[in-house]
Amino acid sequence: MLVLTTLTGDDALVAPRLRELTQRLGPGIESLDLDQDDLSRLVDVVASGSLFATTRYAVVRNLTPEALDVLETYHDASSAEILLTSKLRMTAKLVSRLEALGALERLSIPDKPKDRAALVTSLAVARGITLQSADALFLAERLAENFERLSSILTQLELAGITSPTSRQVATLAGSTAPEVTPWSITDAAAKGDVASVLSLTAQSDPIFVSSFLVAETLRLVQVKEQKLSEAQVAKLLAIHPFRAKKLVSWAARVPLESLHRAVLAAARVDLAAKSDQPADRLLLAVATWLDEVRPR
Repeated sequence: MLVLTTLTGDDALVAPRLRELTQRLGPGIESLDLDQDDLSRLVDVVASGSLFATTRYAVVRNLTPEALDVLETYHDASSAEILLTSKLRMTAKLVSRLEALGALERLSIPDKPKDRAALVTSLAVARGITLQSADALFLAERLAENFERLSSILTQLELAGITSPTSRQVATLAGSTAPEVTPWSITDAAAKGDVASVLSLTAQSDPIFVSSFLVAETLRLVQVKEQKLSEAQVAKLLAIHPFRAKKLVSWAARVPLESLHRAVLAAARVDLAAKSDQPADRLLLAVATWLDEVRPR
């Protein structure tokens, strides 16, 4: 029998929930987008099952009425396991049909601040980030229903390798204490060899935030260079957006490996400077030294 879980609701909530559930599926997950892929691909997934068949796992995005007919037709005979997303209007009839096929999760942003804070906390935990209760409530109140903005903040913390952010870091990223500087704005400038922009952006940022991200990004560059990874491999292995993967591969290709090895030590010095008694005085010099190693040749 087909195992189906349908997710519908706010995109900012559906995406992390889909990511969480996808991690629980078996190997060889297939991906279909019914806005782009022919319906025959879905038929192939659900119709190939039998009592003795190996389970096929698939993430199917953007349910269509025709696709729903296919799922109902093959429901009893299929051995597939599918995670499905839907943007269709949830009429009573559609809800009934989907619930008859499997689990239906309707994801929406809670009205009460306390409940929103709990949701913020759970979304952070799903990315391996622990927020203080006050910071979760602060984000819930400041961002209100703009959970796409929350997703961006959590992504920045995740890329920087910060698992337990300080209140200052959270407030800075939320745009309440200083002009927002994304981690990739600093590294994009570094990839261009733009010293002035790197130092200016660093001066606007939390020292620990900068150091954590530079260390993580330098190790990524070394991994890409040493393993000669393609853009697709980088996106999958490092779990980053293909656009970021493209930039990372291009950057690594223009820096000698020996320079990247020295950059790892330079990044460690950035981290030490960020944690010193006078981070502002030492940090810019350490970042400039790091930049000299990672600048394109």
